[in-house]
Amino acid sequence: MNNPVEVRPEDDERFVAVTELGDRHRKTLGFFPQGAFRDLAAKGHLLAVFEDEELAGYALYDIARSRVRLIHLCVDERSRERRVAQSLVRHISAKHPNLAGIAVKCREDFDATEAWPRLGFRRQGESRGRGKDGATLISWWMSHGQPDLFSTFIDPDATTVAIDHNIFLDLLHPERDGAEESRALTADWLDDEVVLAVTSESWNEAGRHAVLSERREQEAALHGFPPLEYTPGEWGRLRDAFFGGIGQVPADDQSDCRHMVSAAAGGVRIFVTRDDALIARYADQAADVLGLRVLRPSDLIAHLDEVANAAKYRPADLQGTHLRRGRYGAGSESRLDHLINHAGGERKTSFRQLLRKMAVDSRVDREWVLNDKDEVLAAWATRLSDDGQQIDVPLFRFDPMSSLGATLGRLVIFEVKRHAVDEGTSGVVITDPQLPRASLSSLAADGFTGVPGDMACAVVDSRSRAQAMDVLRGEQPHLRHAREIVESARTPAQIADAERVLWPLKLLDAEMPSYLVSITPAMADRLLGLRPMLLERPSVLGLSRELVYYRATNIRPAAPARIAWYVSGTSRDGVGAVSAVSRLTAVHNDEPGVLHRRYQHLGVYRLEDIQRTAGAGKAQALRFADTEVLRNPIRYEQLRTLPGGEKVGTIQSPTVIPSALFAEIYRRGTGRDV
Repeated sequence: MNNPVEVRPEDDERFVAVTELGDRHRKTLGFFPQGAFRDLAAKGHLLAVFEDEELAGYALYDIARSRVRLIHLCVDERSRERRVAQSLVRHISAKHPNLAGIAVKCREDFDATEAWPRLGFRRQGESRGRGKDGATLISWWMSHGQPDLFSTFIDPDATTVAIDHNIFLDLLHPERDGAEESRALTADWLDDEVVLAVTSESWNEAGRHAVLSERREQEAALHGFPPLEYTPGEWGRLRDAFFGGIGQVPADDQSDCRHMVSAAAGGVRIFVTRDDALIARYADQAADVLGLRVLRPSDLIAHLDEVANAAKYRPADLQGTHLRRGRYGAGSESRLDHLINHAGGERKTSFRQLLRKMAVDSRVDREWVLNDKDEVLAAWATRLSDDGQQIDVPLFRFDPMSSLGATLGRLVIFEVKRHAVDEGTSGVVITDPQLPRASLSSLAADGFTGVPGDMACAVVDSRSRAQAMDVLRGEQPHLRHAREIVESARTPAQIADAERVLWPLKLLDAEMPSYLVSITPAMADRLLGLRPMLLERPSVLGLSRELVYYRATNIRPAAPARIAWYVSGTSRDGVGAVSAVSRLTAVHNDEPGVLHRRYQHLGVYRLEDIQRTAGAGKAQALRFADTEVLRNPIRYEQLRTLPGGEKVGTIQSPTVIPSALFAEIYRRGTGRDV
């Protein structure tokens, strides 16, 4: 098939052919002014497919509110088995990857209602048409996989799991036969372990329900689940590979298979269903072609650590692995071949070309992480941009077959952000054109927006809202995204999210719960990296992103909050002083065994360590993240002289301090903005 081409009004014969095809199908396409048709064509918004100079089909679209609005998608009757519509939609998507997606409305009683899901669209809602007959209009949406504010704030440590429509219905109607097994997925202890997401096919299944009230109830409930976003090209490629390997798929199984394809395109590795027949027929194909594990709810829960291991951030897994960090140079290309993004269609020749381009640029720093078998688990590269305003990352890869890959990826990107701060830049741009799909959600959680090849985030080294807004001037998408986050950060939870996404941002002019927490020198070394321990610590990249500290349960701090760590003692090396700060992300009181099972993936503590801290049979877990060791520790005597510090007495339990005192500790301790 020929590729779609732009048709302009001056292309007389082709333009006439398009308008004639549109006129023949005016009954379904509806009225559209000829003048507006010409204007859009002049903008390059009219695409057509020609086969041997005969028009096979065309698409007319406009752009509004950062999305594509599809106006006409029309295929000649003789070409309707040749994927003309698919080619047109994919071409529009590839032409406008930075827009949020493609929207279209279509009457429910038109035959095209069956075609939109096959093209990768999801049903988004319905409305009454403006015509005399008041026909129902269905809104369809195809996302371009752009991360949004909602997906940014999904817990990056949780495992995202896709559920089929029957599991969704079990959760909506718990009284259904067999729903008890699905309800186990809503257990409290799974809250920060598993995120349940729905695929686009669930929206389509809800839309096919014959009863209007049930249809609307399902659509309202679907809004409560995070959607899985992906590019149309990724969805189409996986669909072709999956269906192509099966052969003829029975009509009753078509929707189930689209569920699995959508889950894999959305980057998840686990699909949950209680349809044993589906598992028997398609689980092997899903694993081989999509990299998707298909499980019953009971199997997921029983083997959560095993099946979620590769998708979670697990610094505990780095312990005892003897990983080492180093630099690589020319001649190392063959050792990186397993990092080629085959799933994204990358070829060895283009990957090697990327490596050679980096090798001849003396400004590029290339680093990797090796295991004790001398295998490369992660590789990345950085360079200061020509204008000195950002850190460019031309390579960002980790081993997709290693359970450590996702963990290393999160540590690497935080290391790159630290590098950006040290260089005095205000952003990081990942220009690697073949980012692994599995890395996109974690990058979104760290504030990145854009598409592979141009993923950018702001690095905001500011201490106030006004200062941050001044730094974030500019109309680049990642700067606009960062401004929205700063402007909307009003509650403690929003402030905490802003400071996570835009690290090292500190909105010190905003009220935020703050605590002084006492910690022993030995534990400070293990958890806070008080002394340089790059070769001794289990994480080869210095501090882990997130850890947990156990203590007695006499006082329960509120999260989210800020922590100023007071290292007890009176000797040198920052002991007897506030020596580090962190974000407090969660506080849990429970039996030592329960806490150990919940947080053992964050490492450092053994069960017996937690048991020793427990009082009255329970211990308290303080989960904290993104620790900064202070360049200038604030000794106890100095702390007492700071505004609000005169009220600080003996520091044993978590001590509430004013936001203004934390702000002064941070400014003086970092040496910035004093």
